[in-house]
Amino acid sequence: HDLVADAPFSRLDVVSCRNLLIYLRPEAQEKVLSLFHFALREGGVLFLGGSESVGAAGVHFEPLSQPPRGGPSAHTKASAA
Repeated sequence: HDLVADAPFSRLDVVSCRNLLIYLRPEAQEKVLSLFHFALREGGVLFLGGSESVGAAGVHFEPLSQPPRGGPSAHTKASAA
């Protein structure tokens, strides 16, 4: 599945994307995070690698907990308000 080119999946409970975003340009990172937001159902969970963050897409995701230093982070899709 090509994250940037293929149509996204939808209504997923969990997306695990560890250590991919760090290799993409900022524009591609934003696009991928937007696709993850679309793909996750409300309350779905996004896991990222320890050196990755949701960045500007943070308005669409809420942290589940403080990640351990260098460990993976978990975010939930923000509710549509």
